[in-house]
Amino acid sequence: MNGLIQFVVELLTRFGAKTPWFFKVVRTVAIIAALITGLPAFLSGAGVELPGAIQSIMSTAVSVASLVAAFVAQLTVTSEEKKARALRD
Repeated sequence: MNGLIQFVVELLTRFGAKTPWFFKVVRTVAIIAALITGLPAFLSGAGVELPGAIQSIMSTAVSVASLVAAFVAQLTVTSEEKKARALRD
């Protein structure tokens, strides 16, 4: 239980911390993608009849989001690696 509390505290601390420029760009792209893929679900929930092609795209969006999450996770690097490779925050 103590480990879970530490995780939640660090999660909240990180959520309010300054974000490196690279991840600001990734975050912006992710928000735009979420809005684009979420719009059909919103319209469908509001009673708007959508074509079958849109429904197919909506189901594919989950797979794409998973791949993007894996890609972003791979892009995170430690402070030592940033120094060694001259990467900026």
